[in-house]
Amino acid sequence: MILIKTIVTDKSIEKKEKYNRYTFFVYPNFNKNKIKEEIIRMFGFSIENIKTMIYSKKKKFKFSTKKKVFNISKKKIKKVIVQVIELKDKEEGKLKGKEIELKDKEEGKLKGKEIELKNKEEGKLKGKEIELKNKEEGKLKGKEIELKNKEEGKLKGKEIELKDKEEGKLKGKEIELKDKEEGKLKGKEIELKNKEEGKLKGKEIELKNKEEGKLKGKKKKN
Repeated sequence: MILIKTIVTDKSIEKKEKYNRYTFFVYPNFNKNKIKEEIIRMFGFSIENIKTMIYSKKKKFKFSTKKKVFNISKKKIKKVIVQVIELKDKEEGKLKGKEIELKDKEEGKLKGKEIELKNKEEGKLKGKEIELKNKEEGKLKGKEIELKNKEEGKLKGKEIELKDKEEGKLKGKEIELKDKEEGKLKGKEIELKNKEEGKLKGKEIELKNKEEGKLKGKKKKN
């Protein structure tokens, strides 16, 4: 137990009515934080401010309440004046708190939207830059590939042309040799044929001449 007694005097009542302040006696060995916690626990006040004063006592004091009697024989006693927040102040504080909260929320939303828009714009710009960069890189790569393919095509064309030329020369030589051989064979065959045909014709003419000679000889005899 921290509180000893509530002070009820004309002065304390006037302070209560005018300034919403309450006065208590407490044990001197407790600090403001503990006194504040005890008052809030017992009376449920919302305390704005708390003041303490220590008085020296020469005589023994006796404080009685309905439930208990306290004998104070110590040399010192602490007086506490508590400033309680009025309901009006509470309501105004709540309203102000709500207004501040709403304002902060709206500002937060606006800032969030601004940040979102900024990020979107930056993202679009970055996307366009990346797209342009990729296009340029693609064009350069396409040109490099095209030039490479052209060079490779030219080299392959030259290789094929040389190969075809060499193959054509070889085939030409083979055909020429074949034609020569075939020509020689045909010439020999024709020569042999002509010889045989000449011999046959010579024999036929000789036989014919012989027969004609015989017939002429017979006619002369007759």
